[in-house]
Amino acid sequence: MSDADDAGKVWAVKTPKGQVLLVDLPLEVLEGLEAELDRRWNHIINGPAFTAKSAAAVWRASCAHMGCDAAPLTARQAIGNDDDKAVFVLVADDMPDMYEANIPKAVDGP
Repeated sequence: MSDADDAGKVWAVKTPKGQVLLVDLPLEVLEGLEAELDRRWNHIINGPAFTAKSAAAVWRASCAHMGCDAAPLTARQAIGNDDDKAVFVLVADDMPDMYEANIPKAVDGP
C-alpha cells in the first residue's frame, strides 16, 4: 500500500471483543503508554508496532480498554500482511470531513 493509499486512514487494533481505533483511546490510556514506552502519544498512535515492546503494550492496553484478555501477541500478528491474522490494521477514519462551528457534520447523501 502506498502513502497515497494510506491518506485518511488511522491505525486500529482488532481485539477479541472488536476493533478500536487508536485515536479513540482515552488520553489516560495513552498517558500510560507514554510512560511505559517513553514515546509520545502521537508517535504511538501513528506507529503502534514500531517496536516489539510498543506492539505488545498497545495490544494489552487496547484489549484492556475493550474489556478482554490480551493473549500473547506474535510477530506475525503484529506485522502480518494477512488481514485475518494482523491485529494492527489501517482503516478509514470514521470522522466526517465537514465541520460546522467545530462540530463534525454528517454529509448528506450522494
